[in-house]
Amino acid sequence: MSLVDEHGNPHSTDNRDALVAWERALDLFQTFNEDPYPLVDAALEADPDFVMGHCFHAAGKLMGTDGRNRPAIAERMETLNGLAPRANDRERGHIAALNAWFRTDWPGTQACYDLVLAAYPLDVFALYAAHFVDFLQGDTRQIRDRIARVLPFWDATLPGYSFITGMDAFVLEEDGDYPRAEERGLYAWDTDNRDAWAVHAVAHVYEMEGRLQDGLDWMNRTWDHWKDGIFAVHNTWHTTLLHVELGDYAQALDLYDSVMFRPTDNYVSEMRDCASLLWRLTLFEVDVTGRWDRLLPFWQDRIDDGVFAFSDMHAMMALAACGDEDGQKTLLTKLETVAQGKDSNAFATRAVGLPVCRGIQAFAQERYSDAVAALTPVRYATRVLGGSHAQRDVIDLTLLEAALAAGNRAMAQALAAERIARRPASPLNRAYMARVGM
Repeated sequence: MSLVDEHGNPHSTDNRDALVAWERALDLFQTFNEDPYPLVDAALEADPDFVMGHCFHAAGKLMGTDGRNRPAIAERMETLNGLAPRANDRERGHIAALNAWFRTDWPGTQACYDLVLAAYPLDVFALYAAHFVDFLQGDTRQIRDRIARVLPFWDATLPGYSFITGMDAFVLEEDGDYPRAEERGLYAWDTDNRDAWAVHAVAHVYEMEGRLQDGLDWMNRTWDHWKDGIFAVHNTWHTTLLHVELGDYAQALDLYDSVMFRPTDNYVSEMRDCASLLWRLTLFEVDVTGRWDRLLPFWQDRIDDGVFAFSDMHAMMALAACGDEDGQKTLLTKLETVAQGKDSNAFATRAVGLPVCRGIQAFAQERYSDAVAALTPVRYATRVLGGSHAQRDVIDLTLLEAALAAGNRAMAQALAAERIARRPASPLNRAYMARVGM
């Protein structure tokens, strides 16, 4: 006998305790705030062959984009592939997606999840996992259309509807529909104040629109609900961006020291946020030398990762800012090897990752014209690195600062004009206009 969960999705288990634990784990997972793993483990304790529990562990490690996770993922995939003959069609779709993901075949992963969601549009975990893979590729159209395909099957009577709305808010923001993104993000938050992802989506809106004080008011108002959760570092990073735009570097660094830099957590995503903030401040000639020195060992330990070009870019920031020439050379050599491959990350590294890393290195070495030459040809292709518009903006900032430092006034004026056209209210953009004499 197989069971059906609260969204009508079939499971090959006949253990109701496992299913109940799974449903509770999914609820926590969607908050991006509370830790779902104890409940996933409880589901596996009730039924060691519970397929979706193993899928959760494999996908969670893959989402970590950390090369050190590869052995644990391989072990979990061996378990899942052994369970596949007894799994149902939906579960086998998940297993196929995870196999493709483990091979770093991101389009193949998307295709597998497409099939699952076409048949089971209320499969919450498939939707979130696929959403993450879309994000890995910076695939704005796919991330928009994926949720559009399932939304007609959802309504407020279904458990977790507000979380799906919060996800849609982020999708709409990345697609440039800021009014609807704000509306849906606020709805999601008002419906369930645990929703750190909805907070994040609305923060993106305010940052992209240059509504900096609205953004700070929003983050401060919601702070107590997410400050101790699993998304605290990233939401705090968004808060620091608002302070940096306003020129309040001291407040940004206070948040970095008190919330963001948590080396014992050892999460790549958190260390990317740390490097991203410190690099921005380095561009603006803020002395963060001591903080770079404390962050550097984390990235030195991951020079050989080569699993996600977006992470490699942040590794180069730390290595270059600290003047670790051997580390920079090792990283570039590694990336040149990665770029010769045929998987999705090899393409991203070859097309954009290597030029961006070379541009960051050139900037740190005060070879500003070389930085301009490296970054200019790829500036409109950087989405293949993954991440959001806000995260990738650090590349445009580096290019603009390089153009200024190189004395390339014509390019600096053009880049500043682009920024002010998109966000005329931004104090940072207005300062750039003044610096280029416009």
